[in-house]
Parts: sequence; C-alpha cells; structure tokens
Amino acid sequence: MPEEPFATRREFDMLVSRVDNIDRDGTRGVVAVQAQLTDAIKDVMELKSDMGSFKRDTAVWFEKHSEHHEQEMKSRISSRRWMIGTAFAGMAAMATVLALLIQIVGSLHH
Repeated sequence: MPEEPFATRREFDMLVSRVDNIDRDGTRGVVAVQAQLTDAIKDVMELKSDMGSFKRDTAVWFEKHSEHHEQEMKSRISSRRWMIGTAFAGMAAMATVLALLIQIVGSLHH
C-alpha cells in the first residue's frame, strides 16, 4: 500500500481555519448540525404527509377497483343466466317442433 503524502503546511492551516470558523461561536458546530437536523426533520414530515395522502389515494383506488370487480361479476352472472334461459327456451321450442313433427308423421302413416 502506498503511503499517503503528508499534508502541506498550507493545507494544514486551511483545515485549522475551518475548524476555528466552526467553533467561532463556541458551539463546536452544534448550530450547523442543528440546522441540518431541522431541515431533515422538515423533509421527513413532508414525506410522511405525502405518504399519508398516497395511502388515502391508494385506499380509494382499491375500493373503486373492488366495486368495479363486483359489478363485472354481477354482469357476468346476469349474462350467464340470460344465456342459460335462452338456451332452455330454444330447446323447449325445438322439442315442441319435434313433437309436432312426430305427431304429423305419425298421423300420416295411419
């Protein structure tokens, strides 16, 4: 592993001045950290608010989606009932026609 070069005197002085600036008011940078933390808390609260509205919107969407599925199911059941009823009516009409034909054919042979 190559060794890292030593900091120059100029770089060291710049670092010292930055540390001194942080501790200028005797807070040791707590004010800067506190400001950043306050901003982070605001962002989290905004995100929480957005998530709350997203949950509400999603719940409404799922409710409407469920209602749509129920309506489709009722429609399919109704359609099947109509189809079955029509099929039975058609078979009954066909049976009636066949019975009449059998009666006519039977009366022709006598």
